[in-house]
Amino acid sequence: SNSFCTLLEMTVKHVLAIAVVVLVGAVSCAVSARRSGSRGGVTDDKYHTTWKAALFVPCTGNVTLRADAFVPTPKHSGEKFPVVIFPNSWGCPQIEYITRALGLAERGYVAMEYETRGWFTSQGQIDTAGPLDRQDGSTMIDFVASKAAEWNADMSKVAFMGISYGAGISLEMAGHDERVTTAIAMSGWNNMTLMMYGNEAPNTDVLQGLVDAAERDGNVTHQLQGIVDGLKNHTNMAAFSAFTETRSPQIFLEQFNVRKVPLMLSSNYLDHLFRPQYMHAFFELLTGPKLMLLNQGTHALPEGLGVLVHDNFIWSHAFAWLDRWLKNNTDNGIMSEPEIQAQLGNSVFDATYVPYSRANKSTVSLWPTPVDAQSGQGGLSADGTALPSGTSAPIHFTTHVGLKEGDGKDLSFGKPDNVSLVQPAESTIVFVSGALSQDKSLTLCGTPELDFRIETSADDWQLYTFMYRVPSGTSARYGDLWSRGFYNHYASGPTAGPAATRNADGSYSVKGAQLHTICKTVEPGDRLALGVVLYDRRFTPASTNVSVAFVYGADTELRVPFVTY
Repeated sequence: SNSFCTLLEMTVKHVLAIAVVVLVGAVSCAVSARRSGSRGGVTDDKYHTTWKAALFVPCTGNVTLRADAFVPTPKHSGEKFPVVIFPNSWGCPQIEYITRALGLAERGYVAMEYETRGWFTSQGQIDTAGPLDRQDGSTMIDFVASKAAEWNADMSKVAFMGISYGAGISLEMAGHDERVTTAIAMSGWNNMTLMMYGNEAPNTDVLQGLVDAAERDGNVTHQLQGIVDGLKNHTNMAAFSAFTETRSPQIFLEQFNVRKVPLMLSSNYLDHLFRPQYMHAFFELLTGPKLMLLNQGTHALPEGLGVLVHDNFIWSHAFAWLDRWLKNNTDNGIMSEPEIQAQLGNSVFDATYVPYSRANKSTVSLWPTPVDAQSGQGGLSADGTALPSGTSAPIHFTTHVGLKEGDGKDLSFGKPDNVSLVQPAESTIVFVSGALSQDKSLTLCGTPELDFRIETSADDWQLYTFMYRVPSGTSARYGDLWSRGFYNHYASGPTAGPAATRNADGSYSVKGAQLHTICKTVEPGDRLALGVVLYDRRFTPASTNVSVAFVYGADTELRVPFVTY
């Protein structure tokens, strides 16, 4: 599947599978030692902790959900502890959070993790972050409240946090239940319609993986498979819209802003499930206290590694966020940091995060120019005063395309995805820029956008774009993949992203089609390349019988963001 534990086995499930026995054994020994009065390796500044295992919580519809809790022992009479609740990730049992839940308990939090309905040992059917999951979240708060005296829980300080599926539910809970003080969403989503159907291009490869995981590890309804089948065939779109609208945390935007709910988000550049550009746009709409981390890596990978690695930038910030908003620790500096911090580099292990904001951002525009007969490639001109006219030769749909990318694993760990930029003109068009800088390094950071005007042979069509770095001193025969974009157009709609405008001459124009958010260093002499095809195996194309030609001029422009710091 395509989630924290099950993204076609592309994230950290293999690591967790190896480590979970060790972790459970270690935690069991540690907690057992603390129960018996031994220090169990806990220093004086940590709280002794009790593991409340196999709690079964009655929920709506005669459904019982499985939970575990970690409860600290007060150091003095009357001491109360804030509450942190973790919903499980898609395809992953709640034990995924065991090390971090224990760590929070040692810091003086009541930490409870639970399996949402339909998953593993919890009853019911998977609700896919729907209304029943929100009711269950409130029931979890009720359950902790019923234990408040025994667990010394401070029910005026409650947080939800999670990864992937658990992140989306945590955001929803911050809007759904006013008892939630703050929420932390790691690799979550804001708008399920955009996540599943953004730019009208459903990533059905990923979505089918989600269904497969649910069938393997949970009790899934036929509705979810029907939704995915409808997206594959572009049918029953009204049912899809109704399904996703009720499962989008963004429907609670007004509540977030009226209540000024402190929210922390973490999103990853190579996440093809919950795309970082959509989460960033949502973040900009929030008016309360907020923090966003943009990270290298695929869906949930850096956050998942942080479950196992003690010294982790994302989780350290998450703990500091909880200390600030649940323990009123105003001296830990978390709110003096930049609201958006973007990890610069090529690997999840790179240590540099740079501030990202409107104040330190600039944009470079590049305009495609006609293909040179000798090189077989077009240009990307930085001169907007002398734009060419005319159209490119058309490219045609075929499944045999060379501009492909891997699954993100290699890129996550710093191995370049090097691709040949010399491709058949019948299926591919490649535009290459001049050197972006001759004498200094630049930081390309943010979300590239493409305006384009095209002539098409059909009213249903698609464009899949890839942005590459051509290293200094090399020919433009090869490039390292940096970002990618996708755009489908169906004459029947509905739209989910920038709309395509039909021009008087029959061509189509689109403004602001986004590529994936990235943050990379451009060395002196480096160039950029933009490759375009009509097929990408991850997406269901709008048409398999279409050709597309670019219209050169002011309506076709690539905008590339840079930051200074």
